[in-house]
Amino acid sequence: MFPLAGNAFPTTPDGLASALRGSLSEHLTFPPGAQGVVVAGEDLLNLKSVLIDLSGAAVAIRQPPPKPVVTGPRQPGVASDRLQVVAKPLRIETASAQFDFNAQGVKCDFARDQNGKPLLVIADAQRGRVDLHVGRSDLQAILLAGARVGAQQQGVTIQDLQIDLTPQGQRGIGINLRVKAKKMMMSGVVTIRGNANIDDQLNAQISGLSCAGDGVVGKMAAAMLSAKLRELEGKQIALSALSLGELALRDLQIDASNGLHITAEIGKK
Repeated sequence: MFPLAGNAFPTTPDGLASALRGSLSEHLTFPPGAQGVVVAGEDLLNLKSVLIDLSGAAVAIRQPPPKPVVTGPRQPGVASDRLQVVAKPLRIETASAQFDFNAQGVKCDFARDQNGKPLLVIADAQRGRVDLHVGRSDLQAILLAGARVGAQQQGVTIQDLQIDLTPQGQRGIGINLRVKAKKMMMSGVVTIRGNANIDDQLNAQISGLSCAGDGVVGKMAAAMLSAKLRELEGKQIALSALSLGELALRDLQIDASNGLHITAEIGKK
């Protein structure tokens, strides 16, 4: 699912590229000279390719916008021999992540979200593959940046963060997060454990969260975090801004030996 800039559905390949690029630019900063989106073909229902290239683009860690929800009728919008979304890499604060979605024989519908804004929704694909990779140091840097944003509101400084991931079954990941925090002259360590299960839309559903603290600050932080963790229980965290629409992941593989590496084939639900 791709939000589109403007209020009307695009009617030409150039219009589609402009609408996709305009929407992406609301959340990403593209490097100078980058096209970002390239659409090849003479009309929207007979395209050769759609390339969304986020390589080198940067995104800041902030509260994500509400997830768009398709409302009302859909209509055929785009048919392309190939659709590729690539980020090699996408810059996230001081870290980076690699992402490659590649599908053939793709059909997309035009729709509108809960606010009446136009969307491009993936409806079908003959075949495809997705590859997501975040190295261990990059994953820790992303989580550290996010933790610091939340901790500042409580007057707490996050000094360090370490994470260990272990595969659990076909789609599960065990999480062990160790955070060193400081408030005024006191410091402590908080250990957070839990599990995540990857669904067909590349969302991680969080469960089994627990929290323990060492030291005065660690125990205080653990007490504050416990309520927040209860709010996260059962919640979904998007591992990709790309929604697969009517498609689902198959033959999913998880490698947690150096960060997080997820690969899967893509097919109809």
